[in-house]
Amino acid sequence: MAIDIIRISKVEKIFKKHGQKFLEKVFNDQEILHIQKKAFRAQTIAGIFSAKEAVLKEIGTGIKGNSLKDVNIFYDSKGKPFGSLFKKTFDISISHEGDYALASALKKDEDFFEVDDFFKGLLKKRKDDSHKGDYGKLAIISGSKGMIGCAWLASGAALRSGVGLAYLLARQDYADALSVISKEAIVKVFKNKEEEVEFLSGMNAILMGPGIYVDKKNREILTEILKMDKKVLLDASSFDLLKDNLDLLKSKADKVLTPHLGEFSKLTNISIEEIKKNKLNLAKSFAKEQGVVLVLKGHKTIVTDGDRLYENHTGNPAMAKAGSGDVLSGIISALMPRIEDTFMASALGVYIHGLAGDFAAEKLGQESVLARDLISNIYKVFKFGQNLYKDE
Repeated sequence: MAIDIIRISKVEKIFKKHGQKFLEKVFNDQEILHIQKKAFRAQTIAGIFSAKEAVLKEIGTGIKGNSLKDVNIFYDSKGKPFGSLFKKTFDISISHEGDYALASALKKDEDFFEVDDFFKGLLKKRKDDSHKGDYGKLAIISGSKGMIGCAWLASGAALRSGVGLAYLLARQDYADALSVISKEAIVKVFKNKEEEVEFLSGMNAILMGPGIYVDKKNREILTEILKMDKKVLLDASSFDLLKDNLDLLKSKADKVLTPHLGEFSKLTNISIEEIKKNKLNLAKSFAKEQGVVLVLKGHKTIVTDGDRLYENHTGNPAMAKAGSGDVLSGIISALMPRIEDTFMASALGVYIHGLAGDFAAEKLGQESVLARDLISNIYKVFKFGQNLYKDE
């Protein structure tokens, strides 16, 4: 740990003499914004200045090796400072005693990174007086006897991605087993279709598909869901319910479809070989014609609403494993209640999913990554991704 002490009056004198030029030479835009919010108080300026010097001392270079502006001081949602320098991260403490500002810096093992410009400021920070309902109620229709892992993965990914409440809508033949493995998600069983539809009407978003029964009951539920003015994500087995009746998509629901190439081939009656040859145009045409956001999964996953297009560059071959798609659907559906633009929520979800896979592979190697390892690494994107949250 490194400690730095500086006279507040000294910093105040420099600021009075040089003003904005001094700030721009030493502090980055976010730091200047924080200083502005604190009415340019000398204590605030000196505290951040001292923290920067403490970071340089901690890595052993001092200001001769790096400039103060290279060091970034951030604040989390509770106002706790932390620092970064060239992907090294630091725990920071800042205090004041009389005319002195004191700061300490301790290097952490985990590193910050720059979020893709496309996603900067997309999420709002959590407020101190918020509650779980503020972050969305998500219904997940997933699983069947022998396939409860799909539901567990989707709900786990959704909760790791910040949704406030996740409900797993199950049938009686597997509900007890699902309850045993689901610690945070709430398992619900309904007596009839009407009761289930009424419950779904109170949700902010609905995910349907991973591992479900392909039968008359789920076909009826799907039909009712698509009539609702809700954000709806369809994945996996839901495409078997949908493939012969795409007219169901002509509805007021705000829809996201997340097929891989094989599922997209079944939906469109176009061979996988032809899809690969003209993937971008076919994806855009389908999304526009059907009025959906299409997430066409694979190497460089494509997200399009028919007009806009995002091609993802995160992720790696370690993610080519059972359950990875369930995790993705959980991430996107968790973001849908919080991000009004469903296209952007879907694109960010794909980006986060890929990064979680990259973090997992970096630690475990590409052969040994499991879908659950993706869930375990989602937090790193939200915690260490700089500028993901908008300044307020």
